[in-house]
Amino acid sequence: MFRSKQVHFDEDSHSYDLWERGLDRRLSEPDRAWSSSQTLTENGSPNLTNLSNQCNTTVGDVVTHQFSLQNQTQFGQVNGRLRYGRIVYSTEQVPRLTCQVGAAGVVKPAFQTTGALNNSVDPQSRVIQNNWPTVAFAHNLWTVLSTKTPPIVYTVGYIRDPLVQFPNLSNVNNLRGPYYLTRFNSISDMITAFLNDYTNALACATDFDSKLFTDALDITPQVNDYANMLVLSVRQMFGNIELTSGWDGTTYVQTDIMAF
Repeated sequence: MFRSKQVHFDEDSHSYDLWERGLDRRLSEPDRAWSSSQTLTENGSPNLTNLSNQCNTTVGDVVTHQFSLQNQTQFGQVNGRLRYGRIVYSTEQVPRLTCQVGAAGVVKPAFQTTGALNNSVDPQSRVIQNNWPTVAFAHNLWTVLSTKTPPIVYTVGYIRDPLVQFPNLSNVNNLRGPYYLTRFNSISDMITAFLNDYTNALACATDFDSKLFTDALDITPQVNDYANMLVLSVRQMFGNIELTSGWDGTTYVQTDIMAF
């Protein structure tokens, strides 16, 4: 999850157009690394779609881009990169939001010219080097009259189901899926809840960071670097934990929880 916030410190009003994109050769290297050119050539091209029909209306809560490998292998990996699942890239549905899926050389110049995107989806699946497929959002903020505006929030997620194979007491591998599937009816519902929880999540994270930093300073009061490293390390640890639920043959069981 990340955000963009506009602040100005004079007494004048200002107009803003905000552009965000993913799976781009310059701006989103982690996504490109997940589906690098070498492994794409060996195992298939990315399939890019838009979960919503359009993104310039005020109907619905969230707009999501998703992209995935066209040819997938469950639990397979190449060079340490998983070969299944999909990446979802979302933002809240607000007035004057536009989006586009297409070639980077087409999408970015269109925004630079008009300050908006045309809500179209390029249906062609292709290797990453072929016209550099990009998924993008554009927010037209119009005129900002105050020194602070509500933040624009984006989320990036990696959806896999199942998550792991785990042997039971009889040494038989059981599939375990995302725990959140026991709490939400769909991925879209989960993304909406995640975005809506942004303010609370930010407050909790800020409070936790502050307490952890203070406790670390009690151990090494003269070394701020240690405290900062500890805070960053714990964030990464939390980010690497996946909560899973066991599969009973019909559905994932809410009370069967394991963390990996």
